Amino acid sequence: MLLAATPAIPPLVCTIEAVQSRWSPGPIPGMRVVQGQTFEVHREGAVHVSPRYVIDSRLSVLADDLLAPDGVVAEDGTVSYRWSFQALIGPVATAVNQQPRDAKAVVEGDLSIGSDLRFSLRNRSTLVAIGQHTPFTRLDETASGRCLDRS
Repeated sequence: MLLAATPAIPPLVCTIEAVQSRWSPGPIPGMRVVQGQTFEVHREGAVHVSPRYVIDSRLSVLADDLLAPDGVVAEDGTVSYRWSFQALIGPVATAVNQQPRDAKAVVEGDLSIGSDLRFSLRNRSTLVAIGQHTPFTRLDETASGRCLDRS
């Protein structure tokens, strides 16, 4: 007698459709383009997302996890996913005559996918000199979009 294998749950394929970026005090030129990026949400077993921090960026490859990404699927099918990391980025000077200081980026984010497969995400990045508390700059991004279920 053969047991029927449980079919694998295909990942959701999600596309960022709208983004709002709020900089404080001002934008950094040459930042990534978030609109149109895609990510996959794997819901089998523990939830994991690819790319790991949802938004693909140059900081992601330098990431040192503060907290391992954590995700859950609720009984109603909604998905929640959170991440937090820091990335050492080397010397940064904010003014022409300023001595560069070693800096790090601290990134926190969360993703919520509703049962209707619409999602919202928030990604907060802070650039700060090592040993300082006042950031050079902050970026608060909110985005929304839709996921496709390939089942």
